[in-house]
Amino acid sequence: MDCVECSICNNAYNTQEYRPRVLPCGHSYCTTCLSKAFKEGFKSCPTCRKSIHLTTPHNLPINFDLEGATALVRISSTKVTKSDDIQLPSSELCDPHGEEIQHRCANHKVWLCNTCRKAHIQHGGTVCSVVSKKEALRRRKVNHHKYIDKDIEKYFQELYHIEQYAERLVEEEMKHDAMINRLESLVLHHRQVKSQLQAQQQKIDHILKDAKKKPGEFEALKNKLAASTSIQDITDICQEALKKGLILKEYGKQIRKKAICIEYIISSLKVRVSQNEFMSSGSIQDCQSTYHSPKNMNVKQDMLTLLKFWCTTNNRPTSGMKHIFAYTTLNQQGKELHAPLTVDGGRILLHVLRNMEGNTNQARNGFTLPYTSTRELVSVGSAVVFLDLAWPGSQSGRIFIKLIGNTGRCRQFLSLCTGEQGYSYANTSFHYSSNKGRPGEMITAGDYDNKGALPLLPGLTMGRKSQRPITAGLVSGVWDDDDPGENALFGIYVRDDINTKDPLGFAHVVEGMDVVRKAAAHNNIKEVRIIDCGVVLPSDAFEFPK
Repeated sequence: MDCVECSICNNAYNTQEYRPRVLPCGHSYCTTCLSKAFKEGFKSCPTCRKSIHLTTPHNLPINFDLEGATALVRISSTKVTKSDDIQLPSSELCDPHGEEIQHRCANHKVWLCNTCRKAHIQHGGTVCSVVSKKEALRRRKVNHHKYIDKDIEKYFQELYHIEQYAERLVEEEMKHDAMINRLESLVLHHRQVKSQLQAQQQKIDHILKDAKKKPGEFEALKNKLAASTSIQDITDICQEALKKGLILKEYGKQIRKKAICIEYIISSLKVRVSQNEFMSSGSIQDCQSTYHSPKNMNVKQDMLTLLKFWCTTNNRPTSGMKHIFAYTTLNQQGKELHAPLTVDGGRILLHVLRNMEGNTNQARNGFTLPYTSTRELVSVGSAVVFLDLAWPGSQSGRIFIKLIGNTGRCRQFLSLCTGEQGYSYANTSFHYSSNKGRPGEMITAGDYDNKGALPLLPGLTMGRKSQRPITAGLVSGVWDDDDPGENALFGIYVRDDINTKDPLGFAHVVEGMDVVRKAAAHNNIKEVRIIDCGVVLPSDAFEFPK
């Protein structure tokens, strides 16, 4: 044990207070002894007497070789202890007596011949457990079988951890393979779209190059007009200019229609949406739920910018279902549904989903967007919906309603305006008016199923904590003593009732109260119909009043 003990204190080296440290001369001592020596003014090596110029032993390097040797000695000692032998015979004969070993003391763990046994059988008041050599060897075999089995078990436990690690490596590799395949697919789509955009740019450059030459023809007319002095000449030139001006404007419309192909921009947007969904999800699973993540905010803004661009570049009229500029599509229970997109006063409207049987060609030939991505631009808490009302002897009128908060009643109302759950307020009638001509006058609608408007969402009870003063334009759930508002009916207040509050108010008319008043004044409220409905897509360019 000399090689792993400090020669000053004779304590075995360890990794704590007796850690071996090397002096500049090459000799090693434990940290404890060196600390004491330095405190006592130690200035030279105890072995070779070489001068040492240090103030603390902790600056000396550690002798890792001695540490390793100490660990090996400890392991060896453990193995000796495990062998259950304190005294090992040098042969099959007893060393003191030269007789064959016949017995073993299990208490003191020594081998005995017959002579040793007689002297050893009883001493110090303790009766020893002496067994035959055969029995001792049998026990030793059994014990060491256990040790071997335990060592093998521990060994295979280590192998199990390695195998688990290897399986994890394979799993991670497969994930990376899948991601690489997905990324390669994305890169391929990016390249394809980029190639299409470049080809479109070349086409546009060629169109613009030719188109910019056209106005040059008018320079000659202007010069000719400036030089003319007679009435006839000037009249002829003006007529020619008007004719060519009409031709030029028509030509401008034609080349614009020929040049602008929104599908290329849509392809670019779809690829970037797919990429952002993949990147933000961190997996190759379905990524549609991540559309509202911060990484996709720029894509959402791109969607709105794209819609506005398409409206302006095509000079679309500002209102009316006749002027559909795009469609959104949704597959629902095997049916292909379409929701038209229109523009009203700079606002982009997403109309209710409809089954476009008989009009599928119109939808397919138009500019289309995925419904889900478009609809998710709208947040329930700030949503603005619209209802188009009509009755005999009047033109249709549009009202805009802003939802108040993200409540169950708001979500139900929004769903019935978009038709997402298969039902909508479109093509339904108003039922009755109450308090006509008096404070709190209300007109009621919403029986979408002709069964009293069963609720689409559960738990639509009265909200006592959110009672709202009754003012003209407040939209509320409908309730009575028999029905505490657990339905999809809604009412619009036409007149204020400042002394009363409504516990089911959930929205407010922000535009179109004149339409509401005209509908309420009609002699038969049941003839007033909701001919269309939908939701307004958010826009930085237009805000409804608070």
